[in-house]
Amino acid sequence: MPKCNICDGPAEYQIKGTNNYYCKKCAKELFNDTKLLLKVEQEAKKLQKFIDEQVL
Repeated sequence: MPKCNICDGPAEYQIKGTNNYYCKKCAKELFNDTKLLLKVEQEAKKLQKFIDEQVL
């Protein structure tokens, strides 16, 4: 799991199209509305699905 760019804690959010990751606390402090950020877990599932499809 990626680490938060600010505090090195486990990241839960990412800015789309970047390698900027944030934990929940830092994301709320910086952006106030985390709905605009991507959930790391959701992106990981999409990537796993893509890899699985390539293997078949």
